[in-house]
Amino acid sequence: MSGYLRMFPPHPLIKLSLALVGTLLPLGAQTLVYSVPAAPSVTTPSMIIAQDTEYGSAIHLAGTDRDLQSATVYVYSDVARTAEVTFSIYQAIPETRYPATGSTSPVANLQPGAALWTSGPQTISFHDDGSTNLSLNQLIFSGINTLVTDNIFWAISFDKVTNLTTKFGPELGAASSVTPSGAANDPSRIYQRNPDQFSGAWVQSTLPKSDLALTISLTAVPEPSVSGLAAGFVVFGLAARRRRA
Repeated sequence: MSGYLRMFPPHPLIKLSLALVGTLLPLGAQTLVYSVPAAPSVTTPSMIIAQDTEYGSAIHLAGTDRDLQSATVYVYSDVARTAEVTFSIYQAIPETRYPATGSTSPVANLQPGAALWTSGPQTISFHDDGSTNLSLNQLIFSGINTLVTDNIFWAISFDKVTNLTTKFGPELGAASSVTPSGAANDPSRIYQRNPDQFSGAWVQSTLPKSDLALTISLTAVPEPSVSGLAAGFVVFGLAARRRRA
């Protein structure tokens, strides 16, 4: 093919069509669409977790970029340990069993639906600070590359945790610190499920305080433009016809 291009330089219209198609690929720069940031010091509590239990939270994404790319979660650990961690993204569907009352959040009456993406079990080593005090561990899940809607559920589970204590679990931050503008959460409740309880169904739970939320940051890129892709191929076709003529 390279020899063919040297003998017959591509028509300008072909160059244009390739440029159009090139703009449809995900951009390297990712946009922050949701974040409850980690605390600057270990003064906020962590959520007490149980083995083989998945914890989920409904969130509303800011902006318009909806091709999710990465997630960063923060977990406290008081001692060095390992655990199998699974991070997942779910659809957010209407909650019909336990409707929320008194909440104005755009995700107040939503529950987890079908799974959209999962990392699968990842064995992760957690560190301490050398003196059994809480140490904040940053977990980054990349390569999500999944199209989502404005409202989603994200969830995390821990299994095969060694040296499990009550001082191990996801960090909690101020729900009101959510950014960027337009992002939202529902601090009044979370969901959890265990395969050995309630037939593995999601059930509602609460955090230690109603003004707290699980700390997480999510990034995304614009979703590919189907119309732009079609336009690129139309231009490419016109150029091919002109060359044959």
